[in-house]
Amino acid sequence: MVELYARLGAEFEAATQAEQTGASDLDLFDWSEINAKRPSAFSDGLRHAIEQGLTIYCNSPRQFRTARLILYLHLATRYEHGDARFEIFPTVETALQRRPHMLDSDRRRIFQGSSEDEWEVI
Repeated sequence: MVELYARLGAEFEAATQAEQTGASDLDLFDWSEINAKRPSAFSDGLRHAIEQGLTIYCNSPRQFRTARLILYLHLATRYEHGDARFEIFPTVETALQRRPHMLDSDRRRIFQGSSEDEWEVI
């Protein structure tokens, strides 16, 4: 997802550069208007991916702590090797959720019935 945000950000930059070719000088108000149109996913794609596009299911408090630690370590590594400017860690609590008793994918698989192309295992 982060690479997708980077590609879309580059396309957004190219589109805004194409619009600006007619204007010779750009003042602060024009720049502010263009920057206000920029989606938040393009400014910090990793933050947006963690806060809006990631879900980690956990059952116990120990799994929550372990998942939070591993996620922070992964984020630190990504920020270290990436070219994005690091300001503050994203809010990971939105990504960590209590696992429901039955996931929607499990529910569809159980109540869908067996299909003929599945093999029966004894």
